[in-house]
Amino acid sequence: MKMRRGDKARRRVECEMMMIRAKSTPPPPPATRRAGADAVKSVTREEIDRYWKTKRMDEEEHLLAALKAAAIIRARALTVSIFHPF
Repeated sequence: MKMRRGDKARRRVECEMMMIRAKSTPPPPPATRRAGADAVKSVTREEIDRYWKTKRMDEEEHLLAALKAAAIIRARALTVSIFHPF
């Protein structure tokens, strides 16, 4: 297949543009983190995780106490005539 004059010039320009792009892109940043079990865990992250864990536990205990209190109130309001059909 014959190349036309414009095709040759276009290919040269494309080649030059690719070389310019290759030179202008910065190299990738160096790897700073190590993957796997050797990764360093932040003390601050551990403190934050511990705080939210205790916060969740407190919330669950509060919800359970509220449910117990509601059940006690319902049980006290339960009369013998209401209880017999069950």
